[in-house]
Amino acid sequence: MDPKFVAFGLYFVVILLIGVWATRFSSRGVSEFFVGGRSVPRFVVALSAVVSGRSAWVFTGLAGLAYREGASAVWYVVGFTIAEMLLFFFFANRVRRLGEAKDCVTVTDLLAARLGEKGGLLRLAVAIPIVIFYTAYIGAQFDAGGKALAANYGLTEQTGMMITAGIILFYTFLGGFLAVSYTDAVQAFFMISALVLLPILLIPAEGGWNEIMTHLKPGAMDPFKISVGLMIGGIGLGLGSGGNPHIVARYLSIKDVDGLRFAGVISTLWNVVMCWSAIFVGMAGQAVFRGANELATKPASETVLLKLTQMYLPAFLAGLVLAALFAAIMSTADSQLLVVASAIVRDLVQKLLFQGRELAQAHLVFLSRTVVLLVTIAAVLVSWRGAESLHALIVLAWSGVGGSLGPPLLLSAFWRRLTAWGAVSGILAGTVVVLLWGTNPNLTAITSEIVPGFLVSLFFTVAVSLATSPPPEADEALAIMSGRGTVRRT
Repeated sequence: MDPKFVAFGLYFVVILLIGVWATRFSSRGVSEFFVGGRSVPRFVVALSAVVSGRSAWVFTGLAGLAYREGASAVWYVVGFTIAEMLLFFFFANRVRRLGEAKDCVTVTDLLAARLGEKGGLLRLAVAIPIVIFYTAYIGAQFDAGGKALAANYGLTEQTGMMITAGIILFYTFLGGFLAVSYTDAVQAFFMISALVLLPILLIPAEGGWNEIMTHLKPGAMDPFKISVGLMIGGIGLGLGSGGNPHIVARYLSIKDVDGLRFAGVISTLWNVVMCWSAIFVGMAGQAVFRGANELATKPASETVLLKLTQMYLPAFLAGLVLAALFAAIMSTADSQLLVVASAIVRDLVQKLLFQGRELAQAHLVFLSRTVVLLVTIAAVLVSWRGAESLHALIVLAWSGVGGSLGPPLLLSAFWRRLTAWGAVSGILAGTVVVLLWGTNPNLTAITSEIVPGFLVSLFFTVAVSLATSPPPEADEALAIMSGRGTVRRT
């Protein structure tokens, strides 16, 4: 039997067993299904936050970007590494305290609890960018999985995509957030091992680092060769971390709020090692392929890591790298499936359509699993036509959610004057700007869509909040978030 199949198979057996193991726990209620009953260990939270935030982009988009642009790809790492470290240290604890006190399961629950919003407009506004952008984001992950299987096992990209979607659907459908978190922790080790191992074997095979340096593209080692606008756009991707619900859900899920600082340290180290390794692999590809026409386009350049894997690693280890790529894909797609499902089931059905009525937890879990299935089908339809560049599609989706939801969520933790009308205005304005900017190549050539999206959302959030009255619950909510208020144990 092909050693690649053996390695790949062992990995999936572990992942699927975790999904089955977590099924009984996740079936207890929506809190267990969507945030693991707020009982996830801090080390698992740390790894889950990293790998769910990076996705297949590390293996495809980031490595491909480093192959095309060299060291300037580092600006796409600096932003979110710093941002997520700061979020763990100064924002996550506030979110976690309010989440426990007010039984918040989603980011919409957090905003509604903080702003005292009883109607449905806020929940509807939050659901719009989540459903639009996360469905595209999940589709991009399915597309990446299809490309990886096609490159390694001779399948068509569509067949590989269906296999990818089916595996992710299986354990997410059964195990919910707990399965997702624990599989993320396993996947984190696969991802970092693969990204560290490949350079160790590649460098001596190519005659050492000095030999590789002689074959890099001119200016490859200059991190400042790109325009200021693109540099700002790369750093600006970090602005999306505080507004992406699948990352915020990790803060809600941790067992002990005091463990968030430890989780922040671990996640930062993991981010640095994993992403720097991907950049190095992409740059080493310049020396190995030396401008080969087969990698000239953006989509083709995003396969550089897979091609280097096939060239330099034994079959069994190559299978582990492929498993690591799937780990990256699944750790994001599964998280986002849960976010979209929670936005529909918790925010639109339970809290909006059936407001004030008690629904059986078993029925809500059944509905949640049904929505997970339907969202998977929708994402498959999105990915079926393929993407010109996974990097571009993932950046658009990340920017759409983070740029629109980021300002209201961040301000909710620190600014008393924030209002529900301000949050709604900022979310909708940011969504529109990201869509318009991100689908115009002339504008994205200036800077990433997250920068104008975030700034416009921030402007409208602040301006409309100042023009409207702050909620009476603001002082109580902020006291809870700061640790001075009384926390109701759930």
